[in-house]
Amino acid sequence: MSIHWIRNILADDEPTSLDIQFGKTVISDKCYAKVEGLRGRWFNPTACDRETILREGIEILKEYLEDKELKITNGKEFKWE
Repeated sequence: MSIHWIRNILADDEPTSLDIQFGKTVISDKCYAKVEGLRGRWFNPTACDRETILREGIEILKEYLEDKELKITNGKEFKWE
């Protein structure tokens, strides 16, 4: 079983889902970051706490999306926090 951090955004005005997964029992046992339509990536976090895993997953997503304009679905700027 895993927990998901999911955000639905617009990347260059295209609807896109962002997903970070991590373990429920052992939080660092299933760390995975994925942008809809692109290959996901498993990663080993540097610490076993939710904040670290999310921060490291978000950095992976930022790499995938570095050349894209990101907005939330109402057209306002998307903020990673």
